[in-house]
Amino acid sequence: MKRVLVWSLALIALGAGGFGLYRFLQARQNPESVLEVLKSGSVSTGDLGITVTASGNVAVNERTEVLLQLPGTVTTVAVSIDQRVEAGQVLATMDTSDLQRTLRQAEIALELSELNLVSAKETTDPADVHVAELAVSSAGKALQVARLASRVADVDANAIRVQAQRAREQAYINLRDADGSAEDRARTAYAEAEAEERAAGFNAEATVEQAASQLQVAITSYQQAERALETALEGPDTDTIRQQELQLEQAELRLDQIRRNLLDADVTAPHDGIVAAVGIQEGTYQSAGKSAVTLVDDGTSYVDVTIDEIDIGAIQVGQSVEVLLDAYPELGVGGLVESIAPASARVGGLVAYQVRIVLAAPPAEDAETTPRVLEGMTASVKIETDTITDVVLIPSWALSIDQESAEIYTYVVVDGTPERRTVETGRRNDEVTEVLSGVAEGETVALVLEQRVPFNFFAMGGPPGGRRPGGF
Repeated sequence: MKRVLVWSLALIALGAGGFGLYRFLQARQNPESVLEVLKSGSVSTGDLGITVTASGNVAVNERTEVLLQLPGTVTTVAVSIDQRVEAGQVLATMDTSDLQRTLRQAEIALELSELNLVSAKETTDPADVHVAELAVSSAGKALQVARLASRVADVDANAIRVQAQRAREQAYINLRDADGSAEDRARTAYAEAEAEERAAGFNAEATVEQAASQLQVAITSYQQAERALETALEGPDTDTIRQQELQLEQAELRLDQIRRNLLDADVTAPHDGIVAAVGIQEGTYQSAGKSAVTLVDDGTSYVDVTIDEIDIGAIQVGQSVEVLLDAYPELGVGGLVESIAPASARVGGLVAYQVRIVLAAPPAEDAETTPRVLEGMTASVKIETDTITDVVLIPSWALSIDQESAEIYTYVVVDGTPERRTVETGRRNDEVTEVLSGVAEGETVALVLEQRVPFNFFAMGGPPGGRRPGGF
């Protein structure tokens, strides 16, 4: 009897285990879902605007780095960041004391060049020719005198040498014939004669050289007088005039350059705009080419975006554009398509085209209250390319795609309970989608969070008899 009871209990346990395993496997294949409605909306009938969207950054019409043209010390900085300036307004000034001195030197050099040119162009006065002729005559006479003096010097030098030579020879004869105490006197006289002969030779050479030097001076003076007379007779020299003209032109160019440098000492705004940065300080020495001021022309702002080749055919120059700025999400800015790039660019492997959108300026009466649109702000643009009228529309957020079947579906709220329903869709924009079938106008659709509930063996009630294993 006990054996039968044991076997009966074993069979019951095996049956309960098999039933639990069956329910567990069935629940894993088809888990229960809990649906939580996150958002709901209505299906409506209306017009569908087809739009192309893109994003980019705000850029200004022109951004200029105003550079220092001259090295030197900054004397004044006349602007500050965020200050609006006009074209030609002085932004900063440089020290010009050295340039002023250089300017005066250039002016003097120009005046001298002008005088030299005038002198070179002057014709010869007959009186000057007469003076030149007299100078030639006088130089010729002086040359004749010098030549005669040179010959006389040669004769005198020879006479001096001969006289000294004869005195020495006589002293030698006296020394040869002398005896006794007279020999010493004769020897001394001979030595003195020899010395006088040498001195006479030096004097003779000096006389000849002096006469020769005077002759050379006379020759040079005569040649100069002849050249002066030739110049006086010929009149102004064309080469000299041309040389003076070139020197005058060079002096004018240098003066003009210095005056331009003085103008460059004032750093001025090349166009209207607003100061974005100041790169110099008063009293500091700066090199030429240093960025003094960054000037932004914010009179016109635009956004450059890239449009896919699929959509570019619907974009036309002049189309209206809605622009939304991340900095002012509630502020809509109008704009127009200004240009479409004729050449394509590859973006992420796709062919796209750059489109420039010009932002519309706020009305004059709202200019002070409208937030400033600054360079670099992130912008989203929406270009409406077509409108479909009288179609059934569903909020785009209410649509989902089945990952296995690729079907598009939504949840329709029926009696407070969301029910999944497959729909067929048409064209769409960022907000709504055209519905061809599956839902009707007036129905409520929802964005639903699906939560899968795992199988709970103990929630099944346990084995037959209502008791859980282990006594729970």
